[in-house]
Order: sequence, then structure tokens, then C-alpha cells
Amino acid sequence: MTQKKATKKEQTEENREKQKAKIIKKYIRLRKKKKDTLTYKDLQDNDISRATIRHYFNNLQDLHKHVRDSHPEIFKDSCIDEIIESNPDIVEDLHEYDKFVVTTAVLGCYADKNFLKSLQNYCKRNKARLIVLTCSDSAKRNSDWTGSGFIDKELQEYIIPGQINLNDNLFICNIKMSAKHIHPLQGLTRIAGKHQSFIAGMPKIDIETIPGTGEYPKLAMTTGAITVADYDTDMYKAHRTAYIANEDHCIGALVIEIENEKTYHKREIEAFSDGSFIDDGTRYLPNGTTKKEKAEVVVFGDIHVGSTCQETLELGLEACKRLKPQNLILHDLFDGMSVNHHAKDDLIFCAKRQSRNKDSLIEELKDTRDFLLKVSKYADKVHIIKSNHDEWIDKYLKTGRFLKDPINYEIGLILSLEVLKGKDPLEAGLDYVGGIPKNVRFNDCDDKLEFSKRTYNYHGHLGVNGARGSLPSLAKALEAIAIGHTHVLKRHRDSFSVGTFTLKRLGYNRGLSSWSNTFAVAYKGTRGRVGPAQTITNIEGKYRLEPQRKQKVR
Repeated sequence: MTQKKATKKEQTEENREKQKAKIIKKYIRLRKKKKDTLTYKDLQDNDISRATIRHYFNNLQDLHKHVRDSHPEIFKDSCIDEIIESNPDIVEDLHEYDKFVVTTAVLGCYADKNFLKSLQNYCKRNKARLIVLTCSDSAKRNSDWTGSGFIDKELQEYIIPGQINLNDNLFICNIKMSAKHIHPLQGLTRIAGKHQSFIAGMPKIDIETIPGTGEYPKLAMTTGAITVADYDTDMYKAHRTAYIANEDHCIGALVIEIENEKTYHKREIEAFSDGSFIDDGTRYLPNGTTKKEKAEVVVFGDIHVGSTCQETLELGLEACKRLKPQNLILHDLFDGMSVNHHAKDDLIFCAKRQSRNKDSLIEELKDTRDFLLKVSKYADKVHIIKSNHDEWIDKYLKTGRFLKDPINYEIGLILSLEVLKGKDPLEAGLDYVGGIPKNVRFNDCDDKLEFSKRTYNYHGHLGVNGARGSLPSLAKALEAIAIGHTHVLKRHRDSFSVGTFTLKRLGYNRGLSSWSNTFAVAYKGTRGRVGPAQTITNIEGKYRLEPQRKQKVR
């Protein structure tokens, strides 16, 4: 009797193992077909119910683990914990480089193979080191995760174990991020405020500038992703965030160049659909080749002729000379010191202005025209965006202040007549003092100016429904936008604000400041997509390492 019972138990166990083997065999077939992590729905659609999985494997995660242990050859990813343990010398290896490409892998997702090849092409040609950070999608965590999760095997050599200082003013932050954060830097900017600039891993590119007193701007940055977007989930409540995450996912990275212990340069790169990308006018392709690319648009920071930083201007013009942009965008071209209504009752300001011969509107218009003659040679078309400082002339005329201003009485009368005819006063004034180059266009905020699905006709001082302007509010209304006005570098996905081309201290911006001498370069998009853009900041007369320079990280 005992022998019969034992035999029956053995038979039951044997049948159980056979059923498990059938499930595993079907799992392997489906996995090879899908080439991705299987979900409960995938298995249910193939006659393997949740109850069956629970009966034989407890849960889906145990099934995944069982198959990984018994058939590791069908998987193209590795456990992140094991990778970190197997790369003990990676930090020392980083000290051999002064140029880095930093991107992010979403755990549980596979690498964009073509983008990876393009990055490898870039690193080989520029002697750069690829660094891959990680973030996770909690809605996928229950599917195929043990420990910290899994990452594409092709990326494992680029993973770093934790926080790394690239120099005294920049570090890579090891904080664990959710891949679905809509505003990933919210709440984190205080880290840069307390310490220094940092890079955090996220599948979108965001940049915030933190106010400070130091010579170098403090930046909080996220990187973009090297993994393809895959936020599909069985969790009903996660469908909304999955949809948003798929929309925001950016295949991209940050180029970081270390000048010395204090100085670094940064540029964003974004992949085209074929995996190629452009950095500083050179396209890097997955087949190992490169080719030169012209810029579609260059956006200068606010100009303010008369208060312009000549070093930043020359840097911007040098970039235009190399990149040969089709379009050059100018914000706050006119400064308006001669008609400044904010200081009309400030006797000390007015006295200093007069002593420097800065109280003549005609002379200020002449200086502005001379500037236009100089920069108009560097692009096919130059677009002057209607800005708040331009509107100082409008207000000067509308309030009749010129009637009590002997120096500007005559030009005030002349421009008032032109405004009555429907002309823009700045344009009319530049015409009066000598004329405007033929390739220069004046754009009001209601004059649509769009290139590669990015809008350029807003300065940033006017917001939505009469409110004050800001990048977040304008970016909500448009697919992508480029603005000026704030003098502060900021990027949120495909939208950005440039900095200023003025001196960083103009008397009225005392105390903490987040101003930076930043301009932007945008390239032509393909297949109806927003064109990639790079924001470029003047740091001690440079925005990149000299090609022949080799300065190791310390």
C-alpha cells in the first residue's frame, strides 16, 4: 500500500515537471518571437493562464527566473548587480579621459543598436568614454526583475557603479530615478545649489540653471536614453504614465568635455531615426563614417547692442562661420538705454548716461544698424524677434516722452509718423539711419516662424492669455519652442530658452544670478520630427575642447 502511494506521488511529481517543461518550452518559443519580456497577457493569449503560472511557478517573476537560470542563452540582458560587481576598475579607467558621452538605459529595455554604434563611432574618433546611467520603470518591475533589474548585455561595459566626480564643478549623480518623471529635475535642483553641477540619468533631456554667485553656472541636467522606448504594461493604472513616457522618450545623450579641475563644456545630442546624430556640425553614423552638416537655425542670446559681451559675440559668430546656418535668430537686438522708462526718474542714471553719450536714440539706432550689418553676413536670413526692449521705443512714443526730450525730439516726431502708418518703430528707425540689410526680417509674435516643427517667433516676455511668459507655459501650447528674454539657459524636452549675449553684470542684476552666455544651434529634422538642438555656453571664451587638446581628468 505504501509502495503504491509513493508511486502515485512520484507520478504526480513527474506530471508536474512535464507540465512545467511544456510551459517553459512555450515560453522560450514566445520569447524568441517577441524578443522582449513576456507579460501575463502574452502568456494568456497562448493558453497559459495566470492560475496555471501560479500553480506551477508561484508567479510570473519566478517563471522568468526559472527560465533565466535554465536557458540563459535566450536572453540578451544581464543582472545589473552582477555587472557592477564585475567592473571594479571602471572608475580608474574614467581618469584616462577628458571627453565623455553620458546617456541612460531604462532597465528592462534594449539598446537602440544604431545609436549605440554611432556613439561608439563618436568615442573612437574623439577619444571619448561612453558612460551609461540607469533608471527604472516601476510598472515593469514585477515582470522580469530580480535584484536591481536587468540591462542589455551590449551596454554592460559602460555602466558605472555610483557617484563619480568629473571635476570640482561637475559630478554624475547616482540617485535612482523613475523613467516616467514628467519633470525629472523637480526637487533635485537643490543638489546643485548645495554642491555643484550634476548629471542624472533619465530618458529625456532637461537642463536647469541654478542661481549662484560663482563664476561658472551651476547646471542640473538629465541625459536622454540609449534604450528604445518600451513602457507597455499590464497594469491598468500605469497606462496613462506609459503613454506620456513614450511621447517624451528621447534617444540622446550629453557630451561632456573637461577643460581642467573647474571648467567643463556640455552639449546635448539627439538621435535621428537611423541612429545617427550631430555634434557641433559633424554627423556620426552607425556605419562608422561621418559627414559635415550645416545648421538650420542659430539662436543668439539676448543681444542688447551697447551692452554686448564681445567675447560671446565672437564665439557665436565663429560658430556661424563654421556651421553656415540658414537662419539666425536675434532676441532683444535693441537695448533701449536712451529711452529706458524704468530709469526716467533716476537722476544718477540719467547723468551717467549723458556723460557716456548714451542718451541719443539716433546714435543707439546707428549702433544697432552697424551690428546688423556685421552679423547679417553669417546667415542666409536674419530674423529679428519682437522683444520687450524693442517695445521700449513703442512706449516712448505712445506716452509722448520725446516731446520733453530735446535730444530725441526730432527722431521722436519722425518715428511717431511712421508708427501712424503702421510701421514697426525699430524697423523704421533703422531705415532712417541708413537702411537694413536685404536678408533681415522683422517678426512679430503673431508672425509664424517655424523650422523643423520648432517655433521661433516668441521672445518669451508675453505668455498665455495675457500672463507673463515662461518656458513651461509656452512649451505646453506648442510642440517645441525656442525663446530668449530670461537670460537663463533652460531646456525642457524639445523646448529651450537661450541665455544672454550681454555682460553678466549690468548694474540692475545684483546678488544671486543664473545668467549665462548661451546660444543654441538647431539642425533640420527628418520625417516630420522636431530637429535636434544643442545649447552652447561661453566658458572663458570657449564652448568645446580644442581638437588637439588632451587634458586628463584628475
